[in-house]
Amino acid sequence: MARASVGQRRALHLSKRLGPILAVLLTSCATGRLGFGSEKCGASPASAEAFSVDKLPWMVGRFRVMFVTTSFERSASHNELELFAADSATRMQAGERRIGHRPRRDLRLVGRDYWDPHRPAESAEWDDGILYLGCRDCIDGSPDKLTISAISENGFWGRWRNDQSGFAHVLDSHGQLAPDPAGYFCARRIK
Repeated sequence: MARASVGQRRALHLSKRLGPILAVLLTSCATGRLGFGSEKCGASPASAEAFSVDKLPWMVGRFRVMFVTTSFERSASHNELELFAADSATRMQAGERRIGHRPRRDLRLVGRDYWDPHRPAESAEWDDGILYLGCRDCIDGSPDKLTISAISENGFWGRWRNDQSGFAHVLDSHGQLAPDPAGYFCARRIK
């Protein structure tokens, strides 16, 4: 299933070959992240440090992530993210070349992205400086790419983007192809 990367009320634009029925089905199945409340997401706190690889252990745990879209029609959405350190066997297998799998260069964290409470969790991976949320090997949608700029033991902050590299694309409220969804995020530790 395609994954709406910018929250609820976003339509998916699919190739004409897939047909309008499939577009309606995918739109109804991929309706955004968990609902959001009055929580604010802005600049990282003064206690946060510049992100570096040696701080990756601070990202192990469960987080509530707020995404703010700034590329078009400003909106916000939440999800929950759970990250674990990748063991040596997972890291070795991740670097292998095989059909249907893009080799990972430096897989350090793996986990689950709970973007919709009514759907199964999607994969989460920190690889070579980027935190990917969603399937990296699928062709129907593309993962959100999070670049972390600041981190503390209580969370992390940065920018996100979705390159819309799969069949699914976001439309704006006028039915036009929207710019690639992008914005900033903050992740706060909940466990």
